[in-house]
This record gives sequence, structure tokens and C-alpha cells, in this order.
Amino acid sequence: MQISTLILALAAFLTPLTLAGPVVDDPLNGLKSIPEEANIGRCSNITHMRGETTPGSPLVDDCIEMVNQIFFHKFWERKEGTHTLVEYKTCKFVVRNTLQRWSYFIGEADIRKAVVEAIEKHGDKEGAENRRVGATGYMNCGGPDIRWYIHHT
Repeated sequence: MQISTLILALAAFLTPLTLAGPVVDDPLNGLKSIPEEANIGRCSNITHMRGETTPGSPLVDDCIEMVNQIFFHKFWERKEGTHTLVEYKTCKFVVRNTLQRWSYFIGEADIRKAVVEAIEKHGDKEGAENRRVGATGYMNCGGPDIRWYIHHT
């Protein structure tokens, strides 16, 4: 009797865990939730975002996977010029300092925020085959504004 009670209790405990399925944020299918300790951001809100989605833009699925792969990188420090910070297959995230002599730090949460917002606002609509996204915008990362781009590799 005790064994069957124990088995029933264990089954009741494990049922919600097996029904939960993979962790996925909606509406961006495939975007993983990030642990709190990986949510490192250094920049202010995104401003002046402009959609640049064309048939030659990167695939949304590649941009989502790019974001999924940058957990725990923490942040990047850059100075002058244009830099590709992360890329995956067709998608890359590029930053450019608007004032050449200043350093800036950009965190993984800043990149995630820009990519997710770009997909939500400017990506091809759900259901479209080979959905694509292209965008550019600005954020302040502790110095002058930086311009960011989502481009095809």
C-alpha cells in the first residue's frame, strides 16, 4: 500500500514537469528564455528604429538562433569603427560608434532586445515562408549613441 501511494505521489509531482514542454517565448517561435544571471544589459532604450526588411535580408530563424547562442557572453567593449558582434548563418548584428573617440559597452540583453523588437516590428509576418528581417536603430551605451544594424552575412 505504501509503495502504490508513493508511486501515485511521484506521478502527481512529475506530471506538470512533463507537460510543460520546452521553454519558448511567444510569439517568436524558437526564442529561448534567458536565465536572470545571463540578462546583462548596458544600454538605454532603442531609438529611431527603422525597418529595412527586403528579400535579401537575413532569415528570422537565423537571427533567433543567433540570439539564443549569446548567453553568458556578458558584454562587448568596442571603440572606433564598425564591428560585427555576433552572427549566425544569414544573420549578423553590427554596431558603429557615432563618435569615433569614445569606448562603449554593449550587453547580450541589449542585442537580444534590439533583435526581438526588430523581428516583432519589422520582420515578415508569421506564416510567411523563409521569414526575413532587417533593421537599424540607435541606443546609448554609456557614451555617445551607437548605431546598430541587423544585416545579412
